[in-house]
Amino acid sequence: EKINEKVQEMEKDGYQIKTMSFWGTDKVVIIFKKGLKGSLL
Repeated sequence: EKINEKVQEMEKDGYQIKTMSFWGTDKVVIIFKKGLKGSLL
């Protein structure tokens, strides 16, 4: 549910959610996690 909220927020910001849907939710989650780790370093 939280992911859906994030997606809606990103859609408002103009991100290309269709591309994410194409990748699949699992890959998107992995990318989010890697992105969060990267931003923390």
